[in-house]
Amino acid sequence: MQDYICLYRTCKYWKTRFCIRIFMLSNTLSALLTFIEHINYKLKKRNKTFLYEL
Repeated sequence: MQDYICLYRTCKYWKTRFCIRIFMLSNTLSALLTFIEHINYKLKKRNKTFLYEL
């Protein structure tokens, strides 16, 4: 069973959509951590600072 999680975030200067595919429910946490790392990488390239609280 495949599931998709899409997150939308709109900021003052940019608007984007991130989607991650979850193959198994047990991998959700791992996928979310990878997702957050991906966002942090993107934001570092844009010289933005973003904080995450889990």
